[in-house]
Amino acid sequence: MAASWGQVLALVLVAALWGGTQPLLKRASSGLEQVRERTWAWQLLQEIKALFGNTEI
Repeated sequence: MAASWGQVLALVLVAALWGGTQPLLKRASSGLEQVRERTWAWQLLQEIKALFGNTEI
């Protein structure tokens, strides 16, 4: 079964959005390597805090 033009166009759009947002995601998560905590739960909370508190983007 062949794909319709709408499906092909949708795939191209998704690929463009995915590729265009990748550099932004990389820049937004640049400080996560420095977050180190003892327990996995506290680590997760600190990473979420670092992501939402990042004002550089």
